[in-house]
Amino acid sequence: MTLSEFSSIFVHEVRTPLSSATMYANLASEALEKGASDDLEMLLGRLIPALDSCSKLVDELQALGRADRDVELGPVDLNSLLERVVNDLRFEIEDAKATVNVGDLPRVKGNADSLASVFTHLIRNGLQYSHDDVPPVVEIQQNGDSNVLISDNGIGISGGDEEKIFEPFHRTHQKRDQAGMGLGLPVSRLLMQSLGGKLDLKSTGETGSVFELKIPATD
Repeated sequence: MTLSEFSSIFVHEVRTPLSSATMYANLASEALEKGASDDLEMLLGRLIPALDSCSKLVDELQALGRADRDVELGPVDLNSLLERVVNDLRFEIEDAKATVNVGDLPRVKGNADSLASVFTHLIRNGLQYSHDDVPPVVEIQQNGDSNVLISDNGIGISGGDEEKIFEPFHRTHQKRDQAGMGLGLPVSRLLMQSLGGKLDLKSTGETGSVFELKIPATD
């Protein structure tokens, strides 16, 4: 993919939420001047998700840049790391009426920022691709010495798409509230490779998906 093609995709993806945010901000300003508190509350409720979409696009680009450079490796306490990641995502988790359960996790060899990006993408994946009538549940558990399983109760991945989900800009499902450019899983796999690890789809179905992180153990 050329830089021009990438730029065109990025502009297309960011223009819609940015235009919506601008429109709702202008309408909210007018409502504030008129003292229309009900309209203001409604408009702010629409403005915030539009800004969140822009923020997620920036997160994906930032993670993409991190995957393309050498990072310093060292001991990482995954328990502390996941506590920070879940706290950073607390509003998204609350909005989705989701539950994120984290078991006792090992210390590994890696880079905290890179691993935080990977776990963030995988948790968001479980929140976004959920059944409409079932609250999302994401489980994060140790699997072996330094491997970690991330499972969800979502809609799963269509047959034949098991490897395509790791291709940039590929989306197996189109959801109305979906944000991002389809870079989360591809970037996460690149980040794991840069750490000397792996990210694989272990299983999928109508009851959800299970991803496995193979992370180098501490020396």
